[in-house]
Amino acid sequence: MHIEIAGIHFALNCRDADILPDAGPCYPPFLSPCVGLPETIRVDLDLQIGGLPDLRGTELLFDGQSWSLHRAGRDWMIALAARAPGLPPAWIARIDSSYMRGTVFCDELLVRRDGGLPSLVNPVLNRLDQLLLMFILAPRQGILIHSAGAVLGGRGFVFAGRSGAGKSTLSRQFQAADKKDLLSDDRMVIRRLDGAYSAHGTPWAGDAQIALNRSAPLRALCFLHHAPANRVERVDPRSAFEKMLPMVSIPWYDRVAIDQITFSCEALTRDVPCYDLYFVPTPAVAGFLEEAIPC
Repeated sequence: MHIEIAGIHFALNCRDADILPDAGPCYPPFLSPCVGLPETIRVDLDLQIGGLPDLRGTELLFDGQSWSLHRAGRDWMIALAARAPGLPPAWIARIDSSYMRGTVFCDELLVRRDGGLPSLVNPVLNRLDQLLLMFILAPRQGILIHSAGAVLGGRGFVFAGRSGAGKSTLSRQFQAADKKDLLSDDRMVIRRLDGAYSAHGTPWAGDAQIALNRSAPLRALCFLHHAPANRVERVDPRSAFEKMLPMVSIPWYDRVAIDQITFSCEALTRDVPCYDLYFVPTPAVAGFLEEAIPC
């Protein structure tokens, strides 16, 4: 199975079973039969049933509610949180130091045996792909940001906001205004390639379930606010950096990645126009934005 997100190509191989396609509506546009663009970065992951590594003796770097990160020699170990006390995690990934190659060891919980070759629930989707993409983008002037995104007049607009700021609400207003090129309503990737910034849709959608595998040259970064009237205000680079940072996926336990990502954020807010977008949740906001920030 092949998955391509923002120019990062995940090539998945399993010799033990067929890999089941995702049952959700958002991943199919990101399934790719082969590497696409010349600048695509390939990540090779072997999926294996059983043989979950013993995490004892590894160095625990991060322990969150849903996953943990460990160091084992020169490799990284990423483990999904145990589903219940005393039970193993559904998968543990052992990834090399470049985050470009690794093996994902899968518990029998993920195996479906209905006769013939067994099938494997894809362990990469919705968690491991996000984590690997965050690390892979860090040294390559790329970031993953909590935001909605749209293509207006051929240019990309990114609408950043915390939970409840209105990302899905704004996206629904664009839909009601018949704006079809909506990239995401929850998470976007911004990359700098050959000196130019681009906005990329991702499969990690929000409540509106918007996920388009497309990119566009980045025109503006907007910070969302509910308001009684539509208006935009230009934000200076320093203020934009401060507003942006809490919405960017940053591995705070990795000093090198922190420096790389914050450098990218500083450059982005310096080079790309940033605005506060105050909006009323009606379809009229789409036309207002196109006039207020010409493409």
